[in-house]
Parts: sequence; structure tokens; C-alpha cells
Amino acid sequence: MAEYQELRDLYKMVTLYALAMDAKRLHKTAEAIRFLQKANSLSYGRNVSKGDDTAMLIRAIKTELKNLSGKG
Repeated sequence: MAEYQELRDLYKMVTLYALAMDAKRLHKTAEAIRFLQKANSLSYGRNVSKGDDTAMLIRAIKTELKNLSGKG
């Protein structure tokens, strides 16, 4: 059951990131930030390796969130 939850959360993160990038493309910054915040909240407490695909996704989410929020 834990593996199912982890995989489901990963799919949610990928989907939210994709929606955020589309919102960014359409210059809808507030929506993009909301999607990224939701994706970022799903990333808390994850054990990932540095070169892991999940780690790269989390890093991309955090970077985009930082840039769009004006903290970059």
C-alpha cells in the first residue's frame, strides 16, 4: 500500500509540474505558482538519491517555484 501511495504522489507531482509549465507558457504566473506549490508539498519527506529522476523533478519544481515567486 505504501508503494501505491508513493507512486500515486509521484504521478501527481509530474502532472502538477506539467500543468505549471503550461500555465507559465500562457503567462498565467499565479496559476503556475499554485500548481508548483501543490507539487512541492508532495515532495516533502521523500527519500531520493541525488541522480534519481524523482530528485531531478523535485529540483525542477523548487527551481521554477523560486523563479516564478520572484525569489530567484
